[in-house]
Amino acid sequence: ARAAAAAAAAKLEVAASLAKQAAVQQQPCAAEGSSIATVATPVAVVTPVAYGVPEAERKEDGAEAAAIEAVAVEVGEGKGSKTEEFIVCCIDRSGSMGAPLGDRSRMDAVKQMFMAFRDRTESLGEDGEKHHLGLVQFDHQVETLLSPTSTLSAFEGVLDHLKQRGTTAIYDSVVQAARMLQPIFEQDEAHDADLRILVLSDGNNNNGCHAQVALDAATAIGAVVDCIIVGSSPDSNLRRIVSATGGEC
Repeated sequence: ARAAAAAAAAKLEVAASLAKQAAVQQQPCAAEGSSIATVATPVAVVTPVAYGVPEAERKEDGAEAAAIEAVAVEVGEGKGSKTEEFIVCCIDRSGSMGAPLGDRSRMDAVKQMFMAFRDRTESLGEDGEKHHLGLVQFDHQVETLLSPTSTLSAFEGVLDHLKQRGTTAIYDSVVQAARMLQPIFEQDEAHDADLRILVLSDGNNNNGCHAQVALDAATAIGAVVDCIIVGSSPDSNLRRIVSATGGEC
């Protein structure tokens, strides 16, 4: 009951935050594969945090990158007891992903995290559970690279030519991930499958639909949204979506 109340409160917090953005005209998410006109969405600036790293260690070179990789492993381990799990990973390829993170770019860090997450998921399959991964990339457009599959070797090389460009439509990617999971939700009459959306991004949404649209899409199918933030300005409404759906950031 407490968890349900917390989720409801977080959902209301998202709605309240969006209400303050009345000066920004809401627009529907674009159809799959189409361009989206830029929406100048005001966002809050959040104090940089290297998640999972004690404050005294955050100034050390590579501490933030190490913390992010640790979170990837933790998300991979947080599977629950359901027999089937379907995860759609949404990878940010916007222009800011070219910024440095230690001795590599944010884009390179995200690629390495995704492959580590895939390898961890594949190792968990040894216990008889079925794990399925899908992959979406986004900037101002959202593109499905792979539909959810249990053949995790299919991801080899899929990110090799991924280059940063454009602006950041985080919420559109969540909506697209929910669309990919919708048929699974409809076919799973007992709702035994665990549906998750994992967002890997470096900053704030500045394109596409509003956060409430993304939250509604995820909650309509009971999907949990998790995120891994690469950078110092995590999107405040994305964090609220994560909280409202019972995920981790």
